[in-house]
Amino acid sequence: MLFMPDLIVKEVGPIKVKSIGSIIFMEGEMKFWAWSAYDKCSFRCVYCSVEAQGVSKPQILKEEVGPLLDDFDKQAGRKFPFYMGVTSDPYPPIESEQQLTRHTLMELAKRPNIRVVLCTHGDMIARDIDVFKSMTNLEGVGITIPMHDNEKIKQLEPGAPTFEARVAAAIKLHEAGLPVHVNITPWIPGVSEADMIARELPADMKVNVGVLSYNEHQRYYTKYLFGRDIPSAQRVFGKEYTQEKINDAFLAAHKQIGGGTKGNLKWLVLPTSGKNHTHHLTNP
Repeated sequence: MLFMPDLIVKEVGPIKVKSIGSIIFMEGEMKFWAWSAYDKCSFRCVYCSVEAQGVSKPQILKEEVGPLLDDFDKQAGRKFPFYMGVTSDPYPPIESEQQLTRHTLMELAKRPNIRVVLCTHGDMIARDIDVFKSMTNLEGVGITIPMHDNEKIKQLEPGAPTFEARVAAAIKLHEAGLPVHVNITPWIPGVSEADMIARELPADMKVNVGVLSYNEHQRYYTKYLFGRDIPSAQRVFGKEYTQEKINDAFLAAHKQIGGGTKGNLKWLVLPTSGKNHTHHLTNP
């Protein structure tokens, strides 16, 4: 008999953590349900905001996905989106063999009440264009490309695809008419060249630029889920940059670059601004 999870609410510091099985409610400046078919992430990005670095392994059987989504659909409704790619990337290399993400997307296509958003550092996402095109509930697809230098990618995202592979995947999704955008997140001082990335992409594709953050707004989740008080980004970059210096460099780059060569750059407001950080700064 398959496990049918109930909605569980736990007090964690000043916030409440809600979960339906392995689906977790993330409540910060954004509110959404987060889930991945995989536990841990083989891309191993050093700045990972949810401490998911490791070897990707399936956390669910294919036959369990449908019942889990049925239970989620009954209990969570449409108020907040179902976001794949937050707790762990949905397209690690093992996905080519397991196809758990593809199977989940096919199941989600059958449940139009669930609002679906997906984000990945991977290029395998282009494989699933046919499934995405069948989904009436797909609200957004993002590909994360925070740097264009493949040597830096090997250093900071050691398991992730190359810059060129991710750009090609984004363009394929765009040409298929899907709601795709690119995320230059985290924007890292001295590493992320926003305009170099954006000008490789279509002028009518939105390219969001979001600052490297030590994620204090997620600290309670980080502590609850992984037992760590200091997020990965702060452990890696904290000696070189304070959050204030990162923010100042980000704002200076925004002032200098603005919309970029193609006008497709959209700079997100700082997480500490008090505003929803999916909002954009006005161009200088």
